[in-house]
Amino acid sequence: EPGRERLFLLDNQFSGRVPFALSKLGALQQLSLADNDLKMAPASFLNSKRDVQAYLRGLERHPAARELNNGIAVTKMRLEGGGETAPPINPFLEFLATYEDTLTDLILSYLDPEHCCSKDRSALLKCWTSLGGTEDTLRRGFGDDVSRWKGVEVKDGRVVDISWHEQGLTGTLSAEIGVLDGLERLDLHDNEITGHLPGDIGKLKKLTWLCLSNNARLEGDLPPELGTCVSLQSLFLNNCAFTGELPGSLAKLSELSTLTLFDNNFVHNYPYQFSPKQATQNFLDTIGPGSNGALAEYFI
Repeated sequence: EPGRERLFLLDNQFSGRVPFALSKLGALQQLSLADNDLKMAPASFLNSKRDVQAYLRGLERHPAARELNNGIAVTKMRLEGGGETAPPINPFLEFLATYEDTLTDLILSYLDPEHCCSKDRSALLKCWTSLGGTEDTLRRGFGDDVSRWKGVEVKDGRVVDISWHEQGLTGTLSAEIGVLDGLERLDLHDNEITGHLPGDIGKLKKLTWLCLSNNARLEGDLPPELGTCVSLQSLFLNNCAFTGELPGSLAKLSELSTLTLFDNNFVHNYPYQFSPKQATQNFLDTIGPGSNGALAEYFI
């Protein structure tokens, strides 16, 4: 009903995504979808045409909707234009153009941000290819459905877990890793990663687990930004080629309970794993400001 001016569906049990088709209600002046279980629903009653239409335009700006809309519009024009010299029409888009109203919401429910991770998708792909992986291997035939990509776990539209261990990766870890600031676990152990650990790793404030063990060509000093990963509980850096002194910023990792540093090229040799939490925190106290050389008991 394109001429509808009011739509009140509050306090029901509707769920799923707000239908993209609502964006076609150009005359709508009042809208209430509150107290349901709908994704992308306005939290309050919209009581002016300006507010309602601004919200509906937001639905239309969904990246998947833009691409789908563009494909349908072009296909419709070509269907209407006809002509023997026109290039072949994509049968899938022809199908959508014919049954647009019925299928648009179905398609968009699959391409929902919760699965597509529109904020993280590009950075995730850059990280994988920088490490030497191929795009097809990562996507595994699932297109933009990031939740089904290799070794990736998604929650509430963000990438929260990357498990790319033992994948034969030989490239470098891209600074794009810092874009994935919803990440809670990053596991890259037992690869052949080269280069340095980028300082952008410090942008991962929710990271609780970082495992880089057994990457014998991962080298250079540890970036001081690592100390800003304030949620870190487990940090595994053994059997790499890191050098230099440990940055004093690591002393800020107050949640860290497990730490491995052995078999690297640090100035000092740390021969064992630090655990449980109290032992780890005692060690971190020796590398922070004012430690007065108390580090000696921890290395050989």
